[in-house]
Amino acid sequence: MKRAFIILCAALLAVACAAPQPVDDRPLITVSIAPLRSLVQAIVWDDVRVEVLIPEGASPETFEPTPRQIAALSDSRAVYTVGLMEFERSLTSRMGVATTPLCEGVELIGGHYHNGHNHGADPHIWTSPPELRIMAKNLHRHLREIFPDSTCYDERYAELDAALKDLDLYAQSCFAMCEKKYFIIYHPALTYFARAYGIEQVAIEQEGREPSARSVTELIERARRDSVRQVFYQRPYPASVVETVAEGIGAKPIEIDVLDEDLYSTINSLIVTMALE
Repeated sequence: MKRAFIILCAALLAVACAAPQPVDDRPLITVSIAPLRSLVQAIVWDDVRVEVLIPEGASPETFEPTPRQIAALSDSRAVYTVGLMEFERSLTSRMGVATTPLCEGVELIGGHYHNGHNHGADPHIWTSPPELRIMAKNLHRHLREIFPDSTCYDERYAELDAALKDLDLYAQSCFAMCEKKYFIIYHPALTYFARAYGIEQVAIEQEGREPSARSVTELIERARRDSVRQVFYQRPYPASVVETVAEGIGAKPIEIDVLDEDLYSTINSLIVTMALE
């Protein structure tokens, strides 16, 4: 009897596994990095499938899409990119993928953007609420072009813009109250955030390379004089260097993730940690 029951369960499991899975026939949108998915979903909700091109844990500086990923992009109604990273540019220039960059209209730092090419500009525009509002505006305009009947997107975009505006105002008020003049970070990923709120970003990394012993010593001495209590870093950059700097200063190393999908929470946490703690 027991053997018969086991055989029956196995048979039922086999039937269940063989049953066809429901087909997700929603339109597909692809984004280059996870933070862009949160922007898209804030407007479209679950009307579409949103896939992220760069896998979790990968670095945009070294990432290259696989042939399978490139082939899958042909099924996307739109491919949204920041528009300023090398792997995004290569999607169009080397692989012929039509993309929609969201950087149009952003006042770039360290270079410029022209005809789909980034000429030396810092790409991390999604870390700053003012720049995010521009990106969301560009996104909404294009979504309305490809989904002209979805009038509800207008209301959702307005809600998103209002939330980003409130986040910007909150950051302004927090940094206006604190006396922080600069912050230390390993890789300079918060350039636009720093510009938005009138603070200096001091990077440990030197032009994409690990810092020299002399520059680390000078940084530690400066930070000690100014009573700096935090050193920010993001993986996959070496935590060991950050820990050495933080220990020399007497500061706390704080890991951040500027590629986290929950963009709003990431920025809000940055504001609280940097301005209020």
